[in-house]
Amino acid sequence: MYEGMLMFGVVFIAGYLFGTLSQTRNAMDNRHALQAFLFVVFGIYFTWFWSKGQTLAMKTWHIRLVDRHGASVSQPRALLRYALSWIWLLPPLAVSAPFGLPGGEIAVITFGWVLVWALLSRFHPQRQFWHDAWPGTRLGAVAPPPPSKRRDVATPPPSNSPVNPQKTRTGLHRIWHAAGYSLAGLRAGWGETAFRQEAIAAMVLLPASLWLGRNWVEVALLAGTVVILMVVELLNTGIETAIDRIGPEWHALSKRAKDMGSAAVLLSLLLCAGVWAAALFQRFFA
Repeated sequence: MYEGMLMFGVVFIAGYLFGTLSQTRNAMDNRHALQAFLFVVFGIYFTWFWSKGQTLAMKTWHIRLVDRHGASVSQPRALLRYALSWIWLLPPLAVSAPFGLPGGEIAVITFGWVLVWALLSRFHPQRQFWHDAWPGTRLGAVAPPPPSKRRDVATPPPSNSPVNPQKTRTGLHRIWHAAGYSLAGLRAGWGETAFRQEAIAAMVLLPASLWLGRNWVEVALLAGTVVILMVVELLNTGIETAIDRIGPEWHALSKRAKDMGSAAVLLSLLLCAGVWAAALFQRFFA
């Protein structure tokens, strides 16, 4: 899903650039040329990142693309993997094109082919997908960086001072300090890879909502789902930070809290993706 959000940003920027250069006013005009242009843009995007080892989404999940020996992948090998990755989609689309099938039937055929192609990986000795096996690449796990050493707990204030000075502030003084704490929270969230990627995607999606939405309700809905995703991600990060502060020991309740936070992020991500997919469908295909 993270990769999908990033790719939407790539599609939006590439589509805007293509429309500007070709003076295309309707999305259905020069459709095949646009598809070819996006194919090239995707190839550059994935080839460059895979040759570096990771895309931004792969970095979030600590996954790295390597060759059979665990070394970095060359650009020609990454380009070959990109071309072979289209086997997931091109065969059913090529078979369906001459018959003029409706979109629903094409979706069913495509889903069936994806399922069959995924099951064919069972015949590989290492259970690899064939678009990885043929170019000699594989996905490997990357160990996350070790957590920083915990700082010593600050000396508690004297008993005659309030536990939380913020509670004694009122009016504009309180608002000023609360705003400072909020900015500190945003800076801390920027240090998390997932939130940083979502914030970068929001820089593209929020302006795009003004273009895609046809009235203020649609604009608010499109932009709101993006903001909700970022809010939930911050809350999830706060939960994880609080649990890590307690201690690194494994506990079932700590795991449950982190899993529930991750589930909240997933639901908000699905909501955001669903709303944007419906809006794009209404704009270009309805």
